Amino acid sequence: MWYYVNEGKKIGPMPDFDISRCYNEGLVNDETKVWIKGQKGWLALKDSSLFLKLSANRYSESNRRITTATMFFRPMLAAFAIANLSTVGFNFLLLRHLDKIINGRFESALQGEIAANVLKNTNTLISLILFLLFLVLLRTGFKWIYAAALNARAMDRSLTISPSFSAWSFFIPFINLIAPFKALKDIYKTSLKAIGLKMSSYGYAFVLNWWFLNLYALVMVFFNDYMVEKLGGDVFRMRIYLSCYTSVCIALVCLVWILLISAISSRQMRYFGKGRERL
Repeated sequence: MWYYVNEGKKIGPMPDFDISRCYNEGLVNDETKVWIKGQKGWLALKDSSLFLKLSANRYSESNRRITTATMFFRPMLAAFAIANLSTVGFNFLLLRHLDKIINGRFESALQGEIAANVLKNTNTLISLILFLLFLVLLRTGFKWIYAAALNARAMDRSLTISPSFSAWSFFIPFINLIAPFKALKDIYKTSLKAIGLKMSSYGYAFVLNWWFLNLYALVMVFFNDYMVEKLGGDVFRMRIYLSCYTSVCIALVCLVWILLISAISSRQMRYFGKGRERL
């Protein structure tokens, strides 16, 4: 059973697992004094027999964490992008249906009503699929952000970002205008620094554009109806065109998300994978 010193106080006894948890959470670091029965005096953790085991576990767990989170989040982004692009094709079918009604191309009113019901039911199904995909996307995205932030703190112990706050900041009004951008920027910068790279002006511009596209797509989603009224003209047709534009914007945001998480994940996997090999 192990003991460690925190702010002059002896804490313990605790098994290897609990010490490992404290190490991963930053409560214990390489310089923390530790002791176990049979050890000659207090030693810095990095000089103890436990350090090699803790380091191997940390590298393995961190690598598994980001690999698993990426494995689920990236395909969900691709699926959500494809689903949004599919709505563009459906919206053009709506426009064709509208043109047939205007030009009297249906052989009977019943035929036109049947076609309208089919389109209405299809639209309901597509909306439901998009909603369910969005819920799963939020869940997998939260887990990925938490994993990436936790790994970033393991890479750089001086990093002060909170994994939980980094993930939740996307959902807190007003805070979500700035905090998510700062969190992902710090995660990306730390992931590059850990493998000996420096974040270039292109990297800063890339993260900034990623966040701008997120905010822009969000504005388009919430202000569709308002913008239709401002534009005037054929309201139904304008609504369809604006819906198509919004769907394309969302698909583009998903693509940029995929690029960003791939850049961060690949560097974290490289760092933790090689770190374990070094041990």
